[in-house]
Formats: sequence, structure tokens, C-alpha cells
Amino acid sequence: MISGFPTIAAAVVILLCITDQCTAQTTNCSALASNGDCSFYDCLSTKFQCTANDYPLAYGRKHCLRYASESSCFSTGGQAWITNVSRCLMQSIVNSALYNDVNTTCDQLETFAFESHPRCYIDNGFCTDILLSDQCQNLVCIGNEIFTDRDFYTKQAIDQITRTAASCSSRISTFLLDAPFATARVSEGIPRVAAVLTDGRSNDPSATVQAAQAVHNDGIYVYSFGIGNRISYEELVAIASTGQGNVFNVSGFSSSDFGGVLRQLQVSTCSTPTILETGMEIATTLPKGSSRLLQYEFPSMGMTLKVDITVGNLVVRGSFSVQNPNELTQDFSVMSNGNDIDYFISPELMRQSTNNDNNDGRRTKRQAPMPTNGTGANVYLSIVGLNDDNTFVLNTTFGDTTESFPSSGTSVLGSMVLMIVALLCFFLFIWI
Repeated sequence: MISGFPTIAAAVVILLCITDQCTAQTTNCSALASNGDCSFYDCLSTKFQCTANDYPLAYGRKHCLRYASESSCFSTGGQAWITNVSRCLMQSIVNSALYNDVNTTCDQLETFAFESHPRCYIDNGFCTDILLSDQCQNLVCIGNEIFTDRDFYTKQAIDQITRTAASCSSRISTFLLDAPFATARVSEGIPRVAAVLTDGRSNDPSATVQAAQAVHNDGIYVYSFGIGNRISYEELVAIASTGQGNVFNVSGFSSSDFGGVLRQLQVSTCSTPTILETGMEIATTLPKGSSRLLQYEFPSMGMTLKVDITVGNLVVRGSFSVQNPNELTQDFSVMSNGNDIDYFISPELMRQSTNNDNNDGRRTKRQAPMPTNGTGANVYLSIVGLNDDNTFVLNTTFGDTTESFPSSGTSVLGSMVLMIVALLCFFLFIWI
């Protein structure tokens, strides 16, 4: 037996334990975090002596590697989001008080890490690059390629993504107000329509309402869908453009649940008018039977409709209450008959059309009463192509700016002038 061996062996064991403890406490993972290197989680696991079932390896490294390997599925913006979020999540841990605390447990790391996810997601463009990616490309990639497991951590991650999306209302409204959506084919009379789907409540209801109002004010027509039974109906009404009429309820995410509602949405969007300001020009071509639906705020001095037709013929039907007026619901109409259209929509016409009773006591068409001075009232136009191709430029002006002898057809005044001329010719003929 070697003299003193037990003492030496004990000293070696103690030295190894001390060395291992020092390694766990002083391991520096910050360089890996700065580079967004997935090895950061191996380093983190070593530093805090976590097991394979703890957050660093069971979630952090696993999903970091999975995002990296499936990055080609994502758009360019989505790939940038992956890189930036990975770095953000790692640096959040490194910069926290937990990182330099020798008493930090792996459970504490897990709690802190998950709490940092929403901020890193949003700050690096989740609301735009992920949630609003073209044809939902990046969301589909996350669902189909990243979170393919159904373990505990995956369920936590999906729940966090859902809660993160609830913070995106203001950013979504900014996206809708920005180009190209803000100006998408408005000059052709194509309406801007947005559908908002939600299965919960927003984190900041007042911000959601303000964001929705900004979208409404910009002339974007919004339909809201509430999915499931955890929704806030008040928020859905505030999000939708005209309140309850544009709110849809769906019981779940199944195709059968969505089928009927999507058919309703299709019908509604096809009858949605383009919201325009007086003076905005529309230039487009309509095939036979097709139409453009337009909505204007009706000015108190009335407005003049001017349509320069280069090909074909049109009929313009107008209403002060029906969004898509036809022969039965129109308050007025004018046809081109081979000429341009120059037509004054007068305040008197609006008052007559919105009067509840005729002289004989019968009620007129089912229409909501409008203010008599026109303030706050709308006028809706349906422009229908009559020939195979109908090309035109439409504009509107405040007040009566029709020409003395309009070329849009025979008006009441024009008919009186023609009758007087005919009578004069008749009397001259008799006199002679």
C-alpha cells in the first residue's frame, strides 16, 4: 500500500469537485449568445448543471436547431426574424440577474426564458414578418415544420405565440395603413377589405379600438371573426366597420365551422363599396354586366358626378341608404346613351329620397332617415357596364358644376328648352 495514498486520493477528489463547481459557475456563454449560436444552450446547461429534460436542452437547443434547419421554408423576412429572435432570447438570459447568480436553478431559467419570448418575438417583427407574411407563409412554416411535437414545451410555445399575436393590433393597423395595401387599386374603384380573426381578447382593448378606428377612418372596410367562446364581443363590434352587421361568430377552427361563414363573407365583400372622397378620380374598364360600387359622404351643397366614357356605355344607379343599389332600390339613375355623364345630385333629391312618407301616406323604400342638410349622410353609386367593354374615368365635385348643356342625356331643363323651341317652330310655321 502506498503511504499517504488515501490522503492524496481524497485531495484529488476534493480538487475535482471544486474544479467542476467552478466550471459550472464561471462558464462564459456570452460570446455564443452574441452570435446567436445554438451551442449557447449546451453552454447554459453546463453552467447551471441542468439535465436533458430541462429548458436549455429540451426546448432552447431543440427549437434553435429546428428553426435553423427549416429556415428555407420561411420568407426572407421570416429568416431574418429567426436570426434576430435567436440572438435576442440568448442575450436576454445573459443580461439577466439570474445568469450571474450561482444559486439560480434550471426551473428559474425556464420561467425567465419563456417570459422573454413575447418581447423578443414582437421587437423583431413577429406582427409583420410572421403574422402578416404573404399567404401566411411563415405561420404555416411554424405550425408544420417547427412545432411538430405535442410535448409540454411545444404546448407552452404555441400558447405564447397566441398571446403574442394578441399584442399585434396596433402593428396590424399600421400595416393596413401603409403601402401597398393603403393604395391597392383604389384608383380603379376596388374596395380595400380586411378580415380580422381572433379566438381571444386583446391585451390592450383600448389600443385595439383606437387602431380599428384609424383603419376605418382611412376607408378600409373591416369584417371581424370571433372564434370559440373566449372572445370579447364588444371588441369584435369595435373592430368591424359598421358594428354588428360585419361581425361573424365561428364555434371552432374546423372546415365545417368556417364553410358557412366564409360563404357569408364572400357575399358581403362582393357587395362592399369603395369608400372615396369627393374629388378622387376613378379610371377603369368594366366588362358587360360588371359593376363598381362606390360610397361618398354626401356634402350639404350636393355633388356633381362627371363620367368621361371612351368606350361603351354605362348606367349609374344611386341610393342614399342601399350600398349596392339596383333598379328596385335606387333613388336615381342616369344612362350615358353614347355620351359622357354630367349629373348633379342635389340636396333636394336626397331629402325627397329619404322622406319616410309619400303624399298619399304610403311609406317609401325601406331606408333610414338622413339629416336634412346632408351632413353625415352617404350616397352610394353602382356603375354598371352595358357593352362588352366599357372604359371610363369618373370624378366628382362639390356643388352643381354641370355644364349649361350637359352631354349626359336630356335633363328636365333640357326637355323644357326643346319643347319651347318646338312650339316656336310650330307657331312660326302657322304664321307663315
